[in-house]
Amino acid sequence: MKRVLTPLFLLSLLALLVAGCGTSTGAAFTGLNVTLAKLERADDGTIHAALRYANPNLAVYNISKAVHRVTLDGVSGTIAIERPFGLPYSSSVEQTGVLQMERGGAPPAAAASLAYRMDTTLTLLVFGAETRVVKTRSSGTVAVTAK
Repeated sequence: MKRVLTPLFLLSLLALLVAGCGTSTGAAFTGLNVTLAKLERADDGTIHAALRYANPNLAVYNISKAVHRVTLDGVSGTIAIERPFGLPYSSSVEQTGVLQMERGGAPPAAAASLAYRMDTTLTLLVFGAETRVVKTRSSGTVAVTAK
């Protein structure tokens, strides 16, 4: 009986060890949120966007790249932030970028506020050269002011 139980026990222990190594860490990235804080229109027509990144988690994130697809009252554009930045735990950080409108899309004029929808793709530097892509979506209203 002991000859049968010992290999069976070792086999089940090995199976548990292998199963534990394959668990996903995707849950660690839940809760990350990006909102459009404000838009400023310069004299030359360039739109500067202030983005607020919120991290409610107890982990620090290194963001190597952030691409935001923004729709403002039906007109689409992209904000790309190529410079890496850190996102401390339980806090928020504000970054700025330039809103590039799609072909045929007119940049928004200075107005009290506009409705927006934003799809964000964050590339996180997890460890060494390993990256993880996290996607978020937000919507709301944003003020457009003259610079």
